[in-house]
Amino acid sequence: MLFGFGYFNCTVISIQRLINIFILNRAVEPQKCSDPFRKKWANTTTQIVKGVAIIAGLAFTLNNNIESMALYGDNAPKSAMYGIYEVDKFIKNKDTIAPMLTDTIRWRYLILDREYANIFSMKN
Repeated sequence: MLFGFGYFNCTVISIQRLINIFILNRAVEPQKCSDPFRKKWANTTTQIVKGVAIIAGLAFTLNNNIESMALYGDNAPKSAMYGIYEVDKFIKNKDTIAPMLTDTIRWRYLILDREYANIFSMKN
């Protein structure tokens, strides 16, 4: 069975067997797992429904990832202010601060990305 309930049913039913294997390190005999339904058409329908559900889930995830890449990835639209700007004039408390490389307060560059800004001081 490719997508069978059989393995899942065997696992749920045989908790003691799992404890013996993984915790107590004891040998166990193989267990025969049967189909969950007595009628063949019910087991076949179950396999088809599970296969379709898995394929639909993968398709939904892939579509969601493609849409997210268009919004947030490298091809996302950039803001109008996008870019790197060098600060010519820096005013703090109504006082213009001279551009000195040793100054730790004054900004040298303002980098505006898609959703946030990075500020680099004069020492960088």
